[in-house]
Amino acid sequence: RMKTLLYLQKKHKFFIVKPKTGGDGKSIYKDGLKNIANLNDYYHKLKGKGIILEEIVLQNREIAKFNPSSVNTVRVVTVLNTDNIPIIMTANFRMGNGTGIADNFHQKGVVAAVDIETGIIKSIGADIEGKTYLFHPFSGQQIVGFKIPYWEEVCKTVHDAALVVPEVRYVGWDVVIGCDGIISIIEGNDTANPDISQAADQEGKWPLYKPYIKIIKELNKKQG
Repeated sequence: RMKTLLYLQKKHKFFIVKPKTGGDGKSIYKDGLKNIANLNDYYHKLKGKGIILEEIVLQNREIAKFNPSSVNTVRVVTVLNTDNIPIIMTANFRMGNGTGIADNFHQKGVVAAVDIETGIIKSIGADIEGKTYLFHPFSGQQIVGFKIPYWEEVCKTVHDAALVVPEVRYVGWDVVIGCDGIISIIEGNDTANPDISQAADQEGKWPLYKPYIKIIKELNKKQG
């Protein structure tokens, strides 16, 4: 981590601090060199606490318009079928709510369903309190009908990522579209909560997942 800190000190004035394990966007915060009096002391403060330091991501301008204080990601869930071919099950656009750096649904972010074939948002936005939005509550941007930029590249990225560790057959990928069109994955969630995809369009996803759960159970039995 000291090497990471030295790199950040040289290249970046700000960076993201987040726990290596956990969920729901908890305990994530933005820090900067102006807050660090002594780099060595800062290193020992973080050492052994399971902390990850990440660079600030510069996101696509059109996506940033929804909420500029957070990196607004697309949660794309993939499942490997019996032929180990990645299938995109659901896709949802996640937006911060104007009050913090996280776009996480459980941190009062807003989520909307994305049509997998076209990359166009097909539902109104919703938050964890059950409130719904045709327009983003902070920025006023219309949510329904927005097309996620570089959607084909997003789909190819998660397709390739799903094959890296095929033993993990179900993953929810948090994908960033960069300002230069480069697609990045912030993380892959092996226990991606389906409440995000269900809250967006108010449709239960059990009928969608049931056949794949049966397949995975049968494969697990065969593998011992």
